[in-house]
Amino acid sequence: MNIINHSPMAAATYFLMDRDGAEVILLVLKGTWCIERGGTLSIADEQMPVISEPVYRGEPGKSSLIFDTDVVLEKPGTDCVLIGHARALKSRLTHVDVTFGIGPIKKQARVFGDRRWKKGLMGGASVIKIRPIEAIPLIWENAFGGIDASCEDPSRHEVCRENPVGRGLIAAKSKIDIDGKFLPNIEDPTDVIKNPKQRPKPAGFGMIAPHWHPRASFAGTYDEYWRKFISPLLPEDFNMRFNSCAASGLTTPSHLKGTERVLIEGASNNGRILFDMPGVTPRVIVRRWGYEADLPMQLDTVVVEPDNERVMLTWRGVWNVHGKMHQLISVRVEI
Repeated sequence: MNIINHSPMAAATYFLMDRDGAEVILLVLKGTWCIERGGTLSIADEQMPVISEPVYRGEPGKSSLIFDTDVVLEKPGTDCVLIGHARALKSRLTHVDVTFGIGPIKKQARVFGDRRWKKGLMGGASVIKIRPIEAIPLIWENAFGGIDASCEDPSRHEVCRENPVGRGLIAAKSKIDIDGKFLPNIEDPTDVIKNPKQRPKPAGFGMIAPHWHPRASFAGTYDEYWRKFISPLLPEDFNMRFNSCAASGLTTPSHLKGTERVLIEGASNNGRILFDMPGVTPRVIVRRWGYEADLPMQLDTVVVEPDNERVMLTWRGVWNVHGKMHQLISVRVEI
């Protein structure tokens, strides 16, 4: 089978099985645009590739996810992701509010400069502001979360399942001396941390790893019944929301069209970023013996990188080829 790509975008095909065991062909298109001054977009000379495995910031399982695999069959809506730094446009600011919005969704986080806890004489704690904000990476390591395994009894260990690589979690039976410990930099502005025992929801704009919650809760049940009667197919209670990798509040209820407006504040040295997505509607034609059809494509991932002044859009299409794989001739991409 030939892939005939008449677009500037990256394209890749995969042969997979759907949840019923039928053979399908998955086509992934990924386009990269440069964000120009004034809010215009231009197609990038360097197109980011389709990736087949997750990319982590460090050791997988012990660091945050930068890019998830593109090899999934479907997502219920469009994942919207912001990768970059919180940036203060004025000197000596102790915090900045970062806003990220695309079409119908909008999310805000408050990002502080480095702060530490100072233990009081009566057992309480107060916050020491150490330095003003300059450029704080918008990564999950800088948000609330983490693991507290300080107690000798393993049954007393606690983990933030929404963000196990974060900072600030104090277990009920913790042995951690909080004096001098760093607070999270990134917080929900409606639930700012005021004491060490507080447990706010982690705030952020990056991708969520598959084993983090709530994403892991959609993976389904892999029990003895599944092993005997269903494996290697997905379990009956698998929810395709598992494939959504965006942070809470950043997956749209339905797929975006690619014409929506994007707003970013507090994450660029150039101030507010405002632009409309390129409005591209790729056409994909699939041919097999004696048959040709258009493959519907859905825009299900948008990644904005203000530091690199670029935006990446990913479309996905699936075609059932069960029992007909040998008849495939070509997949043609036009724009």
